[in-house]
Amino acid sequence: MKFIAILILLGISFAGETQQLELWVDKMTCSACVFTVKKAIEKVKGVEDVKVSLKPPIARVKFDPNLVSPNDLVKSTKKYGYPSSIFLEMDPSNLPDSVIKLSGIEVINDKKHKLAGIRVNPSKVELKSLLKLIKDKKIGEGD
Repeated sequence: MKFIAILILLGISFAGETQQLELWVDKMTCSACVFTVKKAIEKVKGVEDVKVSLKPPIARVKFDPNLVSPNDLVKSTKKYGYPSSIFLEMDPSNLPDSVIKLSGIEVINDKKHKLAGIRVNPSKVELKSLLKLIKDKKIGEGD
């Protein structure tokens, strides 16, 4: 599953297939924020479904990768005052230092919500390099 998420980040899709990704959304503090983020993402052409939660601050987005990119989704929330980044759920202890130290990568270990993974800023991370690091280390195999 993690490998497929990385392929989506790179814009590699399978014809006609809806893709899904998660965004970690900052600055949401109330139900009005959740509503605003949901509406912001829904306005993006190619978005098919959006579910937003406050705790944890995640937006799950189903979209047509032929019409919208993950970076477009990140930009849509930022435009309304809610910066976001792509969230890849995985065990951070499986990550090599070469991934953790990349500018634009943040390790998330939210014990309260039993959620762990990495946040990826697509404007700072060269996604092809990230894919190679993950593939070479076989991160996410067996998921």
